[in-house]
Amino acid sequence: MTNNRIFKANAFPLCVLVAAVWFASLSAFATDPKDTVTINKEWYDSAGAKLASPPNLSATVTIQADSTYAWLKIIYPANNTSNAIRTSAVLAPDGAGASWPEEVSAVFNNARSVTANSTKDLSNVVLLFADGARQKFDSLTGYSRTFSGTGGNAGKTIVGIWIKSGSNKSGDGDGYGSFMSKGLMISEHDKYTVAETGLPAGWTTEGLGKFESQGNNDSHTVKNRMNLIPNPAVTLVKTAGTAADGEILAIAGPGSVIYKYEV
Repeated sequence: MTNNRIFKANAFPLCVLVAAVWFASLSAFATDPKDTVTINKEWYDSAGAKLASPPNLSATVTIQADSTYAWLKIIYPANNTSNAIRTSAVLAPDGAGASWPEEVSAVFNNARSVTANSTKDLSNVVLLFADGARQKFDSLTGYSRTFSGTGGNAGKTIVGIWIKSGSNKSGDGDGYGSFMSKGLMISEHDKYTVAETGLPAGWTTEGLGKFESQGNNDSHTVKNRMNLIPNPAVTLVKTAGTAADGEILAIAGPGSVIYKYEV
């Protein structure tokens, strides 16, 4: 009898400990519903030195990362390269049913503004701020709407968003929909492809092709470097003279040939 009492007394704390560990695991999952691959971009000069800030390019450069059920697009606007616009999207999982939206996406317009999009009507949106605070917007309609923090959250940096539309859900809170951050929303070992378009001639690129997520908030870097031989900025075009292009102009006596600059 004494041994039974000792066993029961020890068994209860063990159950509590197991339950506590299980609950802690669920809590950790709720704050990180899915692994993220963060796509970074680095710029280098022709000597290989990393630039402190993006160069002011005259062309729009786009990085696209694609996986089976998610994609990420980063746009570096022409003449405004420092203000990259990130769009993170997730697709309906297999077997989700017709009530689950085919695609939901979040456009992070800047540090304090995000646009929620869905192929079905929006129901609610929850913003996640850099300080861990959350703000929920209920009773929504339409397929697209832009949000920023209000009240005590006004001016705060947005790091993620839950978008509820149709029957999609994440289990991260009461009525929470699909979660998106500024990265590619995929799980560990998922395959993804990185491509880049719009980069001006004279630049080289590293970090494109096919890859596999390592999980635990993996990161991926695309490096752009100036060419060692700069492209000519000025072209001479003959507008007067008697010689055809490619021939030597021979002038007998006083005369002149006029050229114009094309930049």
